[in-house]
Amino acid sequence: MRIAYIIPSLKQKGPIIVVKEIVENLIKLGVDKENIVIFYFDNSNDIDFPVQTIKIKFFSSLKDYNIDIYHSHMLRPDLFLFKEKVVKKLIINQKKSYYITTLHQRNYDQFVYEGNNKIISAIISILWELIISAFDKIIVFSPSMKSYYKTRILRSSKKLDIIANGRTIEKCIYRDVKEKDKIFLGSSCNLNKRKNIDKVLLSIKNIESAEYFIIGDGPEKNNLINLAKELGIENRVHFMGYKSNALDYYELFDIFILLSDSEGMSLSLIEAAALKKTIICSKIEPNLDMFTEKEVIFVNQHNIQEVEDAIRNAPKYNLGESAYMRYINNYTGICMAEKYLDLYKDLLNKANSQRKNS
Repeated sequence: MRIAYIIPSLKQKGPIIVVKEIVENLIKLGVDKENIVIFYFDNSNDIDFPVQTIKIKFFSSLKDYNIDIYHSHMLRPDLFLFKEKVVKKLIINQKKSYYITTLHQRNYDQFVYEGNNKIISAIISILWELIISAFDKIIVFSPSMKSYYKTRILRSSKKLDIIANGRTIEKCIYRDVKEKDKIFLGSSCNLNKRKNIDKVLLSIKNIESAEYFIIGDGPEKNNLINLAKELGIENRVHFMGYKSNALDYYELFDIFILLSDSEGMSLSLIEAAALKKTIICSKIEPNLDMFTEKEVIFVNQHNIQEVEDAIRNAPKYNLGESAYMRYINNYTGICMAEKYLDLYKDLLNKANSQRKNS
């Protein structure tokens, strides 16, 4: 079985991290790394893969690589893979291959949150969904995502499957000495309006014991710095910037907080759970799919008083162990890779069975 992953670049972004997790854990499960190849479009060297990586252009051809399973992530790779599928159908005596995509977000919602015109966002989303309807399998992260796409994908009952994201966290690092009478909060995310970092700043204004560490950069950073100054909390808010080793900084946090308006499936929440952090997060469908109220603290992200109360009371609940058990049972890298490997094998086994019966 030869597997190809098509991704936009090798940048350290969520979808690329997910692909790296799949690849590394497939190798642990016994897949020969010589039978896995990564195809990407844009120059960048943020992430090193343990398999061959090949830079391609949109009109490159993969027909000579003898691939059994093609697996794409994000819009441009999906378009490329659709083009490959169409071309392959026109070529006589080409071996049967299978085409899979993983959707990392609710496409229309994501386009709108990025500031795009709603009509243009709708048109692009519809075209994208029509294109991937030609694939053999479409993977989403949760029941709510499956419900969202059920009416948007042709023949969705046969094509849509759920495989949750997973992360491999090798070790947990904890502070040996906690600051007395201090609450250390942390977030790790892109600093855009959708993440509602401003709501956290407003919520800690009256909590003098709260120190807030923000890992990440983005278009809202300067606005957030100015807001912290306006609120008089600039000495308690620490803008750490982008960190390639963000996980190393999680040891600072007593509470991990993420108040997003929308998510696909948050890798940072998985990471926080893996490190046994008490989590406060927005009460949105993707987060409700991931955890229960016995594992994290859900809040209305736009209710400042509710968020403030959650921060004040979070240390009493000590939910980190419960979140960790959810991670161990559902969101490890090996759990995710096992499900993808089963999917790949199932597709190939069905093909072999059909050939025998024909």
